[in-house]
Amino acid sequence: MRKWTKWTTGLVFVAAFAVIVYVLVANLAGEENEPTAAVATTLTLTDFATKLPRTVDFAEMPTVLQVFTSWCPYCNEDAPKLVELQKKYEDQIHVIGINLYPRDTEEDLAAYLAKHDITYPVLLDEDGSLYEKLGKTGFPALFFMDAKGEVASSRIGSIDKRDMEEFLQLAPLLR
Repeated sequence: MRKWTKWTTGLVFVAAFAVIVYVLVANLAGEENEPTAAVATTLTLTDFATKLPRTVDFAEMPTVLQVFTSWCPYCNEDAPKLVELQKKYEDQIHVIGINLYPRDTEEDLAAYLAKHDITYPVLLDEDGSLYEKLGKTGFPALFFMDAKGEVASSRIGSIDKRDMEEFLQLAPLLR
């Protein structure tokens, strides 16, 4: 009986370890996903700063959406890169943060924004419906949206600055 218990316990630990390694490798490598269906030509969510509804019009300017949480280590790693991207292309693209608010607290989100000096709009996906529309792919997740509200390109997991630039060029989002 003890031998059976040891084997079962060992098998459970090996399986759990394999899942953890897979998730870490997928996040570190960053997985490219096929674009999902259109979100809509506009998107309206609550703006964290003003607590009022804010509408993003995808036809106005190409848009980069970043789905994130404040406690995600890869989101924290990518935040400064996205801030730089927003500053470099502020006249050519919208950069919008989409916080998975049910998974965060107001205090943690405010601290995250201050820590990374985030000045682009951060909208709250309060019920997770946008995240679900985008395929519940993981985070951080970058979605490069075209004027029709369709995902032109996406990237799941951490991404370096050079790859962010390449995605913008390939999408093609820059005017």
